[in-house]
Amino acid sequence: DVYKRQVYNQYRENTWVRNPEHISEWEYLSQQLSGIKGFQITAEPMRTSVVYAPDYPEKIEIRGLPLTRSWGKVFLITSGEIYRKIQYYSYSSNVEDTIFPKTVDFLSVPEEFKNTLDSLIVTISPPEGNIDAKATFIENYFKRNFRYEIIDYNRNTWLSEFLKNKKGYCIHFATVVALLLKNEDIPARIVGGFLTDEWNKFGNYYVVKAK
Repeated sequence: DVYKRQVYNQYRENTWVRNPEHISEWEYLSQQLSGIKGFQITAEPMRTSVVYAPDYPEKIEIRGLPLTRSWGKVFLITSGEIYRKIQYYSYSSNVEDTIFPKTVDFLSVPEEFKNTLDSLIVTISPPEGNIDAKATFIENYFKRNFRYEIIDYNRNTWLSEFLKNKKGYCIHFATVVALLLKNEDIPARIVGGFLTDEWNKFGNYYVVKAK
């Protein structure tokens, strides 16, 4: 009931508003899918354009922040990144996405990276043939030769800086591996999110840490 009273259920003029006369999204989704759960989430300030939700979010509602779906159930903020504390609602299910839009290309590589990736693959020299073995070899190369460190690189030169310094954090590792796989005609994509395995039983919420 708390969600029926407080939820913002209609999108008007680039923001979510509450319309008590309109059937709530909670009720609508409950009719369509089993196992829908509503969550009120408070996110501490963190530099991100991806909105967090537990399980598999069907819908996320944040007043004043327009969202868009990337693919599947990944929600992105269209106005840049979050730098402040926010509170929002998510409606999640246990139904995982298995179908991606036809427009999603898992093999495209930016042209400006091609020469660097071609040279890097020669250096790494992965085995030919089996795709799984090749992908695992590339992944292990970075695990063995690079180290994890929170470091900010220039957006325009991050790839060369990462390869030169041999250090970076998760997004650097994931992006380089995905680019290399795509460059080798192996479909790949980056999956990002937060691990929710720490439950605060006194406050009745999950603890989600930026790191």
